[in-house]
Amino acid sequence: MQSTRVKKYAGIGAIAVLFLIIGLYAYHTTRALVNGAIITVSSVSDGATITEKTLEVAGTAKNAVLLALDDRAIPVSQNGGFSEKLVLSPGYNIISLKAEDRFGKKVSKEIRLVYTPKIEPTDAQNIIIN
Repeated sequence: MQSTRVKKYAGIGAIAVLFLIIGLYAYHTTRALVNGAIITVSSVSDGATITEKTLEVAGTAKNAVLLALDDRAIPVSQNGGFSEKLVLSPGYNIISLKAEDRFGKKVSKEIRLVYTPKIEPTDAQNIIIN
């Protein structure tokens, strides 16, 4: 009698462990779909001061089928990488990235920059200084 009860509980425990493993596997394989697109910018950080007129915005957009930089579609490689050049305006600039996954879930990221052009001394300024 005792051995049949142990076998019964062992069988129930084995089934519970099997369902737990299946559930964890299902979560692991679908978590990227549930989380949606993830935008990571690696070339520039928010709040940076830039001295060059052109800026290359590069990074990854995981799980994204559409990516827009300042409301303009840009290509994304198969591994999610992107790279695009921008011309900055003097002063404060806001770069907007928007991504959409295959289920229509949207995510956006903004990067705020300050562009201060390098001031090269002219010949007249060199004469005054010297």
